[in-house]
Amino acid sequence: MLVRAALLRLSEERPFLESMRFSGERAEIQFWDEGESMLDVASLALRLWSEHRDSAGLPRWEVVGLEVAEKSLREQPPDSGSSLRPPTMSPIAF
Repeated sequence: MLVRAALLRLSEERPFLESMRFSGERAEIQFWDEGESMLDVASLALRLWSEHRDSAGLPRWEVVGLEVAEKSLREQPPDSGSSLRPPTMSPIAF
């Protein structure tokens, strides 16, 4: 219940969150951000949790996974001859 309330506060502070999944021990957040490069966007994403930890009351968890996907790739349908599909989520796992 505490994680849910903290994530709701985070969504008020960061209105660009697209989705959130959580349990008592884990959270995944999907959101869009823009930057000049993948490194810029990844750096922003990695700082999100720690920058909002106190203001949103987030647990003192650390990032254990990060996926960055270009929006145009995510929205493309899969190629008919390819078995690989672009990621459908860009979650950050804590």
